[in-house]
This record gives sequence, C-alpha cells and structure tokens, in this order.
Amino acid sequence: MDSQQDLLAVKWQEVKSQSDSPLIRWSVLAIAVIVIWVWVVEPLQIWTKDLQDQVERNADKAARLLALEKNADHWLTAQQEARLALAEAEQIMFVSSSNTQSQASIQSSLLELAESRNLNLESRKLIEAETMQPIGTRLGIEVGLRGELADLLYF
Repeated sequence: MDSQQDLLAVKWQEVKSQSDSPLIRWSVLAIAVIVIWVWVVEPLQIWTKDLQDQVERNADKAARLLALEKNADHWLTAQQEARLALAEAEQIMFVSSSNTQSQASIQSSLLELAESRNLNLESRKLIEAETMQPIGTRLGIEVGLRGELADLLYF
C-alpha cells in the first residue's frame, strides 16, 4: 500500500513539475479561452444579435402602425366620400329614362368630380350602350384628363 502511495506521490510531483512549464500554462489558458468563447461568448453574441433584429422589426412595425393610426381620420373621410359617391351614382343610375340622358348625367358628375380635383376634361367620347343580362344596360364614356400627376392618381 505504501508503494502505491509513493508511486502516486511521484506521479503527482511529475505532473506538478510539468505544469510549472510555461508551454503547459499557455496551452491550458488557450483551451480555457476557446471553451469559454464557444460555450459562453458566441451564444451570447448570437442571442443579442437576434434580439436587436427583433427589436428593429418590431420598431418598424410600430412605426407603420403609428402612421396608419395617425392617418386613420383621412382614411375614414375618404371612405365616407366613396360611400357618398356610390350612393349618388346609384341614385343617378336609376333616375334616367334613356341612355343618352344617363350618359349626360354621368358626364356632368365626372366634370364636377374632375373640377374638384383640379383636372381638366380634354376629350369625351360616348361609347355605344351594351345590354347586360339580367342587370340592364352598360354605358361607357371615355374621358381624357389633364392635370397634375398627383391629382390624376388621386382621381
């Protein structure tokens, strides 16, 4: 038993004397740095990068939602205007007794709408009426408009 303890003590002294070597110490330090880098620092960097990307995406989404909320009144006003225009169009559609009278009322409505948008009607062309079963008659009018691009797009 004493011989085994002496052998262990001798081996321990050998390992201890080898660990005093600068090469061993630097190697152990390099291994420790690599292990810490791989298991701690790199996952932490990946996690923070993912978190930053998520915050940027959410910030962009929040900015878009705030812009929509800010312009909600404008959209609601435009929706009400569109509904009123649709109601007026439905009323005009059933009031006229002839195709030419209907086309004339459509032209006057288009003229009013174009003038309200600062546009000029340059040309008008009446297209022959088509019978659409079972709905009724389809009337067509081609109109040439002149004005600012923004006004034309808004029209």
